[in-house]
Amino acid sequence: MLTREGGVGAGATAGRGEPPWVARGARSAPDRMDFTGVAALSPDSDADVASMNALYKRRRDLVCDALRKIGVDVKPPRSTIYVWAPVPEGFASSAAYCEHVLEQAGVVLSPGAIYGPAGEGWFRISLTTADDRLLEAVQRLGALGG
Repeated sequence: MLTREGGVGAGATAGRGEPPWVARGARSAPDRMDFTGVAALSPDSDADVASMNALYKRRRDLVCDALRKIGVDVKPPRSTIYVWAPVPEGFASSAAYCEHVLEQAGVVLSPGAIYGPAGEGWFRISLTTADDRLLEAVQRLGALGG
């Protein structure tokens, strides 16, 4: 992928002023990911990127504040579309907690253990859902009482 500075990124070798697939060392024609990467790093997309960053920052803050109000000790992530929070005491695993939440509150959470051993003891909330649905999900978690 071509970086704004004309350097090398993942996906393709990029040259200075040449399309990534023509640059020295490139071995294949471009695919959609090459074009997507170039478009995403274009100065023309800066407003879109800023808008998405603002959207996810707002949702992150909304979810973290709502989780704190129901007693969950959560640290806002710096740059991701997910919030990780600790599984409440009394559950044998992150999967057991997420299954409990699904059955009792109708809220889908990702058990941290599915992302590796370091994820056990945590659950993950995706910020790709509309604000009102995120708030409703956290309110349902709070109604479970733990």
